[in-house]
Amino acid sequence: MTDHIFPGNQSEPEITRLPSEKGRRRFVRGAGVGVTAIVTLAPRSSLAVSCLSPSATASINLLHSRTDRMRETCLGKSPGFWKARNKRSLFNATGADQKIFGTTFWNPSNLSGLTFLQVLENGNGENSANGSLRDADELGAHLVAAWCNWKSGRVPASILDEAKLQAMSANAIGGYEPTPGAPLWYAAEIVNFIKSTFG
Repeated sequence: MTDHIFPGNQSEPEITRLPSEKGRRRFVRGAGVGVTAIVTLAPRSSLAVSCLSPSATASINLLHSRTDRMRETCLGKSPGFWKARNKRSLFNATGADQKIFGTTFWNPSNLSGLTFLQVLENGNGENSANGSLRDADELGAHLVAAWCNWKSGRVPASILDEAKLQAMSANAIGGYEPTPGAPLWYAAEIVNFIKSTFG
């Protein structure tokens, strides 16, 4: 009776099954390759952000912007992270505990005599005795945090390093030009860029 289910030669059912069996084998082999690729991908923190250099960020809206720009992984931390007492060993490990703001950065100039930690703790001037340490955009604290992020390897040097941060600080009043022809960045824009590197 089963002979009548598959008309013709008994080998036909085998021929009919072969393509699907080959397809399954091909799928399993392909899935194995895919699994290998997934396993070999570098692990990436869910707290990481994809970031661009200042020049790439600024040129996004310009006509010569490229869509294939190299992005880096940034795990930068905020000023609040770096000033926290329970993070003090991380802060000290960067060498920031020995730094005076005015020996590295020029603006805001009223913070020049403070240590990096004092700049972080300044709190926009409200923590200073007479408010003379006012820093409306908290540029000083963000420059210090960005410096710590670079020194600790949380932000690659291709995105931010000491030279870039110094150029931003030196030109925060007159306008920092991240790339030729781009709109100038002042304190608020520099702070926003630094925040874009926080993971």
